[in-house]
Amino acid sequence: MTEGRIVKALSGFYYVRAGSDVYTCSASGKIKFGNYIPLVGDNVEISTSSDLTGSIENILPRINSLIRPAVANIDCIVFLASNVNPVTDPLLIDRMSVIAEYLNCEFTLCINKIDLTESDSYGSIYEDIGYKVFRTSAVSKVGIDEADSFLRGRTSVLTGNSGVGKSSILNAINPDFCLKTSEVSTKLGRGKHTTRHVEMFDISVDTFIIDTPGFAGDSNLGYEVVWNTMIDQVIEENVPRDDKLVNIFGIVPYHDPFWSGSLEEIDRILSKLGLKVNTFFTKHQNIEDVRKCSGAALNIIINPWLFKGPAKKFEEKFGVPSIRIAGNPIGATDTTAFVLKVAEALKLDKALVDKVIDEEEDYVYSYLGQSIGVLSWKRFAVVADATNAIGITRYLANDYSFTPVLVVISEPIYREEDKQRIIDMITNLEYARPPKVVFTADQFEINDTILSEEEDITLLIGSTNEKEVGLEKGIQFITAAFPMNERLVFNRTYTGYRGSLTFTEDLYDNL
Repeated sequence: MTEGRIVKALSGFYYVRAGSDVYTCSASGKIKFGNYIPLVGDNVEISTSSDLTGSIENILPRINSLIRPAVANIDCIVFLASNVNPVTDPLLIDRMSVIAEYLNCEFTLCINKIDLTESDSYGSIYEDIGYKVFRTSAVSKVGIDEADSFLRGRTSVLTGNSGVGKSSILNAINPDFCLKTSEVSTKLGRGKHTTRHVEMFDISVDTFIIDTPGFAGDSNLGYEVVWNTMIDQVIEENVPRDDKLVNIFGIVPYHDPFWSGSLEEIDRILSKLGLKVNTFFTKHQNIEDVRKCSGAALNIIINPWLFKGPAKKFEEKFGVPSIRIAGNPIGATDTTAFVLKVAEALKLDKALVDKVIDEEEDYVYSYLGQSIGVLSWKRFAVVADATNAIGITRYLANDYSFTPVLVVISEPIYREEDKQRIIDMITNLEYARPPKVVFTADQFEINDTILSEEEDITLLIGSTNEKEVGLEKGIQFITAAFPMNERLVFNRTYTGYRGSLTFTEDLYDNL
């Protein structure tokens, strides 16, 4: 067996540096079906062949790991930001700083493109709370030597939203890297994702930098970290049980651009059933509601995969069971199924439940009847996180009789059981044949998947990242997933009975 370190992962292969050689490796069956997925930065044991191919047989213990970007054994997260096109959302910086603290590694902010603007709107904010901040220009080389000096002796991951100049900074540090760079899209004001995979580069014997594709931000890890902390340290034990109180989990603020309106619609529906609802993020709820939420009768997780660990911990510590709603309930069909599942778990009065369902369905169908025949039949594709991809696909197929062609799950899903649950929800449709389902968080792969789809697509629902592909194909496009940069959203939603009417209006508005 040979020990080495994974320096690149691409298309199912892992490139492992062992001494002066780099082996192209696949993962052995033991690894594929084990608890770990190989990540760039992993120290591994491989079996090798004379043609520099091999197989990863064992992943050595990690000091830490990240889900997105998918890396392991890092000393420092360097977040590259910009005050000029594309302007970085400080929320992305906050998320990564929280994750860095959780992983017990350094966090450093690098503000690039200072040659293009004198603005420094948030650099001083992060300096004031103790973070190291660099100000650089890959063009004029300002700040490059200082950044290079700081990186020495560390394994650092360079991350940030697309187009801020990660590859340009690496080229400035070492021109021998010759990494491909690109202009920012003039149509969308964002980067074009010239980095397509995660790769580790050697600066010196003890210095490594991991370059990553641009990302839009992933709040899922931070969401679970926060709730695990709340369960361990904040939520009180021995709170009297309230049989009418429920907690809502799985709708992640800002990761779902419609999160506020979605929580309000869920709250509205459950309140009609006589329930009291902890949404935690609306209704001016505060830390007191968090402290007392262990008195709830039920946790409702609206997500096909998130919150598995915290839900188990919550039940073990406080005795509160959970049900999982594996997708955003959009429209009468799935929202009624949601209501019935909650009613069954809490043994609610059947007469009341039937009354609420009849009222809500009558309200929705009275409006939908007005749109019959106005909007032509569509063949659609969806690119979104799993929760919203399920909800949008099922609504358009089951309630509106559109034909699903392609669904891309654009967030990392690692557990096979979760993938299968998502596939089942998307493909088990009432009237439509099942669409193709693809799992990838890589923007190039997402774009290529859409552009290379042989079946005709006349409607694309996705995020700002897919808008350019929609324009290229010349088809109807609706921005309905994170990240959403060109729409102002307060409490709009596509969730529930009434949210589905808003979604249908948007279908007409974007013809």
